[in-house]
Amino acid sequence: MTEYHTISPKSVLAMAHERREKGDRLVQMHCSHGEYWEVVYSFDGQEGFILIPDRPELTSISEYFPSAYLYENEISELFGIPVEGMSIDFKGRLYNPQRKAPFDLAGKGTSDV
Repeated sequence: MTEYHTISPKSVLAMAHERREKGDRLVQMHCSHGEYWEVVYSFDGQEGFILIPDRPELTSISEYFPSAYLYENEISELFGIPVEGMSIDFKGRLYNPQRKAPFDLAGKGTSDV
């Protein structure tokens, strides 16, 4: 069974560095928003990390896990969560949604592109 640990957005880069040093592999990142925000980082093994801040601002982990740029672009584009320092930033053109941050249910991403 996977264990989830709550961490702050400021701890993400240190967590990624530690996971890389352990030889872990990034499996996926995903985001959801309902009553609160969830940004989940999943690694191989039996441990995961979950963030549940009001509205996170993230630092890219693509320095340690190069494939993270795709997940980070998705989170930024679809949920409107800023991700600083992405190795490749599509600047909102990965999915090219009809409106900015369509999955931001808090209403901050409802304007048309």
